[in-house]
Amino acid sequence: MIKNIKNSFKILIKNSALMQPIVFFVLFLLFFNMFMGMKVLVNPNMGIIFIVLSVLIFSAFLSGWLYMIKYAIDNYRVFAKNEADYEEKVRKNNLDTIKKVFETDYAEMVGRYNVDTLKKFFIGVGEYFLPVILFTILCIIISNLLILAGQKALNISDLTFLTKGLAAQTVQDLPKISIKQTLFLLYIDGITFIFHFLTLFWLPEIFYKSKNVLAALFGSMGFLFKNFLTSIGLYLFLVFCFFAFMIITFITSFIPFMPLVMFLILLYLFNYSFILIFMTYKGINDKKEIEEMNNRDVFIKSKEESNNDI
Repeated sequence: MIKNIKNSFKILIKNSALMQPIVFFVLFLLFFNMFMGMKVLVNPNMGIIFIVLSVLIFSAFLSGWLYMIKYAIDNYRVFAKNEADYEEKVRKNNLDTIKKVFETDYAEMVGRYNVDTLKKFFIGVGEYFLPVILFTILCIIISNLLILAGQKALNISDLTFLTKGLAAQTVQDLPKISIKQTLFLLYIDGITFIFHFLTLFWLPEIFYKSKNVLAALFGSMGFLFKNFLTSIGLYLFLVFCFFAFMIITFITSFIPFMPLVMFLILLYLFNYSFILIFMTYKGINDKKEIEEMNNRDVFIKSKEESNNDI
């Protein structure tokens, strides 16, 4: 777990290409929402087109970006080995001229690692767009069903208090809510926490095991419960990171330009979270494959020895 946390951070720092799609996506989304927002105000029927386009754009981004993360993790061992060789060469050679040669080689290696990762974006879109769009649609359906279940259970028909609460600029602007509405908010928080935990490895399962989205969902849940302690440790670590980020954001919100800085940190945190989740998933599977290979080798060896004895 600690090793994965460290290696994920190293990948985030060394492979800056992973940040480029998410930054461009956020900027594109900003202008897209402004443009489509004006269209929807003029013609409310454009709302459906806006939702459909948003799902398509988000799915395209997610499929390419996550494939880049997968590639960066799969090739990190080679990069780390080359990096260790570089450090060893620098340590053994103290001459400045030789050091400069090694530094140039190292810079080229890091550049190749970044460029090769960036090239995988459109490959990922072509290969995983359909599974990811089905994943997105399923998430929307499940989320809405869970919200409807909460509404039915608590007999709440009007959800305008949610939009009013989000639109509030100050504490005084917050709407007064009833006990039922308070329970509904607690329900939403609780079910979101549980849903995110149960689907923690859904996307890695799609990218590493099965493009069948439903099979990947059940497979990921099986993987989660088989590795329950690691999974809950990982999830609680991520919850802690985002909770700490929220506290720091609140404390520094009065400092000029800090909201922008904190927003950039949030993008890095999202990036880091997915790298860590994918790396944890791959690490556990790789360990199991090695154990299975070793067990198979032991079985074959023991069988050969028994045949020799006969």
